[in-house]
Amino acid sequence: MWLFLLYGIAAVLALRSLLTLMDQHRRAYKYVLKKELARLEAEAADQKAVDALEAQLDAASNQLADSPR
Repeated sequence: MWLFLLYGIAAVLALRSLLTLMDQHRRAYKYVLKKELARLEAEAADQKAVDALEAQLDAASNQLADSPR
């Protein structure tokens, strides 16, 4: 009888430890995903700014090419 009680307590403690470890892993993974998302959003914003500047440069170049001399 006592042996079953000890095994039960050990199982509950092991399960609690496992759930705690899984929660820590989930939090760490979410943190890594948030950092990656922020990096990708920053890259997208940079690329959008570069594209806008290239469009302005092309428009100015076309305007200069089209103007009579």
